[in-house]
Amino acid sequence: MNAPDTAVHLDAMRAEGSALGHALRDHDMTEIRFRARCLHAIADQLALAPVLMAATMLVECLGPDGTAPAHDYGDALFALSDAIESATRSLR
Repeated sequence: MNAPDTAVHLDAMRAEGSALGHALRDHDMTEIRFRARCLHAIADQLALAPVLMAATMLVECLGPDGTAPAHDYGDALFALSDAIESATRSLR
């Protein structure tokens, strides 16, 4: 992937992270799950293994729509946030 493509995907990842934050403030679990899956897809496309692993953990902790998330989904959310921050710093 060339630099402009990577920059576009990193911008998309930041936008999804922001949207996930808004969904968290609104307590909208459906939107949280959707945004987590979007972040997973972007990390997969960028081949960012740490972000992909953290996004996978969050998606698994959130579970399917209509179910209660695992009690530790907050930890998974923080791990994803940290992984995104590290990835964006290293790719600048």
